[in-house]
Amino acid sequence: MSRAVRVGLSTSGRIMETFVSWPAMVAGIAHAGGIPIILDADVDFIADVRRKQLDGLILSGGTDVAPAFGGESFTEAQDVDTVRDEFESALIALCIDEEIPILGICRGAQLLNVHFGGRLYSDIGHELGSNITHNPGEELLTRTTHSVQVQEGSVVASLLGMSGQLAVNSQHHQGVKVLGHGLTPTAWASDGLVEGFEHDHHRIIGVQWHPEVMTESDPPSASLIAGFVELSRERAHVAR
Repeated sequence: MSRAVRVGLSTSGRIMETFVSWPAMVAGIAHAGGIPIILDADVDFIADVRRKQLDGLILSGGTDVAPAFGGESFTEAQDVDTVRDEFESALIALCIDEEIPILGICRGAQLLNVHFGGRLYSDIGHELGSNITHNPGEELLTRTTHSVQVQEGSVVASLLGMSGQLAVNSQHHQGVKVLGHGLTPTAWASDGLVEGFEHDHHRIIGVQWHPEVMTESDPPSASLIAGFVELSRERAHVAR
């Protein structure tokens, strides 16, 4: 009998009760046939994670990436969580070592970028001067607020089931300034901000928007989460 697909969801327990994406993300993974495994940076250890036999990892949204993990001084960094940064940086290394697919969402995408040597905007409004409101407020996460252009033929496009213009939801003030080594951009906002990327050699994808929040109302969002579960399923078959 085949083993169920186990998808780790990394977070900090301190934000779970207030972060609106959690119920929809857990439901989206379960609906796609995966088993959500909560990984709490405040209580879990990497040695314990190894025993959980993950087939995929989702790095969820949350606080800013701390300056110590961004490779530069973020003068506009707001709420940070260095415990979570350290835990998730170790998770990324573990997944690369064990060839476990990773999906980074918002903060998760930013942390992936700096893990591979990339740089972030400390604050998009101040540094990029964008005419797009990238952080309209968490209460608006359940609706789309701007569009991104998705690269045809990319992994992100295959997971979404579409390329071209995609309406997305948004809540972030940091963002990709310089992509890390081995990362290729696959989605952009109209102000030029990279909103999606993938790794050239590893099954690693980052998106700046929050598809997990809209799995019940937006088909591309549901498709992206379900597609990542399928990527994890492929890894599970190989691991057996």
